[in-house]
Amino acid sequence: MDGNTFPKGFLWGAATSSHQVEGDNDANDWADWETAGRAKERSGMACDHWRRFREDFDLARSLGHNAHRFSIEWSRIEPQEGQFNEAALLHYCEVVDALRERNLEPVVTLHHFTLPRWVAREGGWISSRFVQYFLRYADRVAEYLSDKVRYWVTVNEPMVALYQGYIQGIWPPGEKSFGKALEMFRNVVRVHTELYHMLHNRRRNCWVGMAKHVRAFFPYRSFWPFDHLSAGLRQFFFSDLMTHILTTGVAFFPGLENSFLRRAKGTTDFIGVNYYTREFVKFALTFPFGGEKEKSFSGETGERNSLGWEIYPEGLYRALVDLRKFSLPIIILENGLCTLEDPRRIVFIQSHLGAVARAMKAGADIRGYFYWSLVDNFEWLDGFEPRFGLVEMDYKTQARRPRPSAEYYAGICRTGKIT
Repeated sequence: MDGNTFPKGFLWGAATSSHQVEGDNDANDWADWETAGRAKERSGMACDHWRRFREDFDLARSLGHNAHRFSIEWSRIEPQEGQFNEAALLHYCEVVDALRERNLEPVVTLHHFTLPRWVAREGGWISSRFVQYFLRYADRVAEYLSDKVRYWVTVNEPMVALYQGYIQGIWPPGEKSFGKALEMFRNVVRVHTELYHMLHNRRRNCWVGMAKHVRAFFPYRSFWPFDHLSAGLRQFFFSDLMTHILTTGVAFFPGLENSFLRRAKGTTDFIGVNYYTREFVKFALTFPFGGEKEKSFSGETGERNSLGWEIYPEGLYRALVDLRKFSLPIIILENGLCTLEDPRRIVFIQSHLGAVARAMKAGADIRGYFYWSLVDNFEWLDGFEPRFGLVEMDYKTQARRPRPSAEYYAGICRTGKIT
């Protein structure tokens, strides 16, 4: 391919997740979190996607998409332990059928941050029976969908859920425990590897992966003991070599994130990439992992989205090129911008897809790109204020209106060429 053109068969689409769009999800741990006032607002009816999914898929198809990523809500499938809701299972069959009828390839995520209330009360990810519970739920879903679905995402951004829930304590279950964080890590690996075999037993030609939250890490350039070094020594310490050492050796999180892929070797058909921004890492003896993350660095960060995240397409290129070492296909499952200024979204899509095209030219085996998100939606702690959607939502009327950026992206989806 040339520098701006993508190959035939490339997956083009957008992504959603159940709790963020469906509405009326009131039997999971996030519903309890919202009720307790731990989020800016309650998700409520969200985008009413549970009833309006066909309307949303009509929009996706009209915008040139050929694929769509969505998630299954476990608390709808199994609202009480061992009690499966067949109506909910049949609903998701209808969702997949609706996608197929519109020639949209379904990409199904089995876990996107939420847990049924009863699972959370038994200890959630660190319950001694969690793996058993998750596999039982997933097997029931696969019983209904495996003949309809080729692409499966087992867990969305496990390191985000681990860090927010067990280190910072700002997401469910709201704890701060390094030991519990490691227990969750072990259970994520177990769940993924077991699901890989289970899904392949049901459908041999399926693709199973995990959505990895990928960030470009850089050393924070104003930390002890480097503040008072000469210019020459500082240049050495911040060379590419030292950046690699600092952000994979000293800092805990970059290395641990990659270790998911290492431990899942042989049980991953593709690497799912979610990318939004870069972060800076500095050494801190007081931080339990030996490194501390900084989201800003005066004098070096560029333009930001409405949540304060830096817009840095070069980081996506670097991350994709780095993932070549795993010799696996890559699907970008999330990449998007929250802003009220839609022309910025067009520039964002153009620049980030340019980074994807460069990475492919450099040898990264990238098979698809999903913008986050199809519609504006409930953004966890930040509620409905962040606007990521290609399609604008009026939450009072549930009206949908494609933005100019949706039409711009549609042109790329239809032609495979960045303009």
